[in-house]
Amino acid sequence: MHANMCPCAILGDRASGKTTFLGLLYAAQVKYGTKVRDDFRFHAPSASLNVMSAVYEGMKDARFPSATLKEEITELNFVFGYLRRVVGKLPHYIREQRWVNPFSTLRFSAYDVSGEDIEEVIETGTASKPIIQQLLRSIVVIVMVDCSKMTMDVDTPAYKKMLKYDSTVAKLLVSFLTYKKQEYDRLKGQGIGSRPPIMYPAFVLAKFDTLRDEVLSKLGLHRGFPPLGDKRKRKEYAEALLRVFLPQTLSQIRGGKV
Repeated sequence: MHANMCPCAILGDRASGKTTFLGLLYAAQVKYGTKVRDDFRFHAPSASLNVMSAVYEGMKDARFPSATLKEEITELNFVFGYLRRVVGKLPHYIREQRWVNPFSTLRFSAYDVSGEDIEEVIETGTASKPIIQQLLRSIVVIVMVDCSKMTMDVDTPAYKKMLKYDSTVAKLLVSFLTYKKQEYDRLKGQGIGSRPPIMYPAFVLAKFDTLRDEVLSKLGLHRGFPPLGDKRKRKEYAEALLRVFLPQTLSQIRGGKV
């Protein structure tokens, strides 16, 4: 087995859909890991399994999960196994060795931390708790964007909340990159081989069905995302929303050369 650690941070306001997103991820794992000849496997330790099983059962009954993830557990772990096609291309004498395993594994961890701890990182630049240090080591950073809060009326509380959220996420991304760079420099100074700091950001547009028609109209967008086959149009559609509602976050990602 070739194992890689892939800590993942999921950033989002309260009730923005973080638990639902994890529930859908878990449901996908269950769906694609049931057949004997599947190319995909997954494993979850008991603590993570207990939480996600409850979420999964509720979603099967058409109930959205309640915002109680933080009260249940601060870290969720999964181990993904995926088939490496390259094994079939190896020379015969290597394929015959017992140590050749066609599956690679990816360890996925998602963390749930308090807003107070996040504010401490933003204001002081330090992470006093181990869970925050783990969070800052995240390679994948998923930003939840709550479409129900999108409005073009600049005088409303919802608009101001979105502005504040954009500012907070942008500052957090700076903290992520700063921490990674500092760790890289520290290890390099000690003569310890270390990979250059890297981060993969991803945006999830949650509650997309609640996006108001007047918002789409003012942005010159039609209702409904472009079809899956048209990647360019889908990217342009999403970017049109992000440029208006998360401009600081988007500029930090582009400027930081992530």
